[in-house]
Amino acid sequence: MRQIGKLLVAFYLEHEWDQLRRKAASENISDSVACAALLGVTFDEIGIEAADRWRLPETIRQGMRASNPAAPVDETLPKHVRWLQAVTNYSTEVADALTAQHVAADGRESMLVDIAHRYSGALNTDPETLASMSLALADEEASDGVIREISELQANANAIARANVSAEVRIGASVEDLRSLPSKSALAPALASESILASLHLSRTLVFGRQANNEFHTRLALGHGVEPMLRQLRFSAEFRPDVFHLAITNPVGIFIENAHDARLPRWYKDTLGEAQAFVFLPVKSNDSTVALVYGDWTHPQHVRKISPPEMSALNELTKELSFFFQRELWKEVELI
Repeated sequence: MRQIGKLLVAFYLEHEWDQLRRKAASENISDSVACAALLGVTFDEIGIEAADRWRLPETIRQGMRASNPAAPVDETLPKHVRWLQAVTNYSTEVADALTAQHVAADGRESMLVDIAHRYSGALNTDPETLASMSLALADEEASDGVIREISELQANANAIARANVSAEVRIGASVEDLRSLPSKSALAPALASESILASLHLSRTLVFGRQANNEFHTRLALGHGVEPMLRQLRFSAEFRPDVFHLAITNPVGIFIENAHDARLPRWYKDTLGEAQAFVFLPVKSNDSTVALVYGDWTHPQHVRKISPPEMSALNELTKELSFFFQRELWKEVELI
C-alpha cells in the first residue's frame, strides 16, 4: 500500500507513466519527483487520496504516509501506527536503494547503512542489525539473484500495465471479480465503474442511483473535474424526451458516438457538455432500472467505437452488478 500511488499511475496513466520515467532517467531524478513535476501531485498524495476514497482502515492509511524518522515523535499517533509507518518507510527506502540504477557497490552499501542509522530509533533496533539485514541482500553472493528477481518483477509489472489487453477481456475479468466479492460487499459499484473507465479509456464515469423520490442521483464519480458538479448531476425518472430517459427504459447498454447528435437535457449541457461521445449502461432489478452507469470521452481523439462483443461484456458486467442492488447494498456505498 505504501506504493499504491505509483501502481495506480503505472496502470491507469500509461502515457504519463512513460513520460515521467523518461524525465526521471534524463534528469537523474526519482520517479516521484518526476511525477510531481508532470502531474502536480506525488505518488504518496495519489496513494493517500485513493486510500481515503476506498475508506481503508485508519491504521493502514496512517501507515501509508511518509514519515521522517529524525522528526519529533508524534504522540497523537498510537505506538503501533508509528511503528507501521517506520516499517513501511524503511522497507521502501531499502527497496529503492537495492534497485537504484548506476550505483556502485560501495555507494549502495553506504546508502543502506545510512538508512539503517536513520530508522534504528523508530524501529527500536540497533543500526548494525538493520544494516546487516539489508546488506545481506546486497552482498556479492545474494545480490545477483535478488536484484534479478526484483528486476523481473518490475519488468512483469510494466508488461502487465502496458499489455494490449482488449477491453472485452478486461471487462470479462471484472465480471469474475464481481462474482468473487462477498455477498455483502458494498464495493461492487466502485469496482465496475473503475473497470469500465480503464477498459474503454474513458474520461469520466458516473453511477446514478435511483432514490425513493424517483430521482436518479450521482452517488459515485470517477474522472477529472466531476466532484464540484456532483449536486447538479441528477434527473427525474419521469419521462422526458432525452437520451437519459431512453437509457433507463432500454434493456441493454447504449453507445452514442457523437454526443452533439443526441437529445440532451439542459442540466447535462451545463455540467458535462464537453463530452464528445458516451455510453449508458442500465442496471436492472425486477425489470426496473435501479441504477445507470454513464461514461464519456471529452477529447475527440480519444473517442473509440464500442464493438458488439465489448457491449455484450459491458451488459454482462451490469447484469452481475444488479445482484448487489437487489441485496439493497447501494445505500451503504458512499465512496465519493
